[in-house]
Amino acid sequence: MKSVVMMMVGLASVCLLHAQNPIPVQPNFSFEKMSGKWYPIATTKVLFPPERPVYAYTMEPLKNGDLALKVEMPQGETCKRKRVVLHPLRRGEFATSDDKTTVYIVETDYDTFHIILFTKEGEKDLFLYARKEEVLDEVKEKFKNRAGNLSFDPEAITYLPRINKSCEA
Repeated sequence: MKSVVMMMVGLASVCLLHAQNPIPVQPNFSFEKMSGKWYPIATTKVLFPPERPVYAYTMEPLKNGDLALKVEMPQGETCKRKRVVLHPLRRGEFATSDDKTTVYIVETDYDTFHIILFTKEGEKDLFLYARKEEVLDEVKEKFKNRAGNLSFDPEAITYLPRINKSCEA
């Protein structure tokens, strides 16, 4: 009986600790500074199937406080574009219109990179995006460390191929 009580106390402590440690987001997040084109660099690829491509997008703050992601999907010689509107939940945290996916801007320097976390139905994926199609090794190391801090396997990070130029305008 004593071991059951100890196990329950331990489990309650873990649950309480988890509740007190929300997913970190960029302090003083600025919509305006995130505006512009972002290229995918790396991912943990847990939530989305490994064969599903990761696309570049343009972030655009909207006047009503929402954030639009204009996703560019190369398809052969053409480019399909899709607009996803994210609604703010708190600074640096957003939800899709259907509330199925939550998006966290975990870290950014605004000029070079951002680390973004997508969660859906208890699953999560972490991505590294950059203003250019390549980043310095120190940015990759920062992503690797952040992945480990968020309980991802840093050794499972996938670095993505350069995107198809059919979406370059």
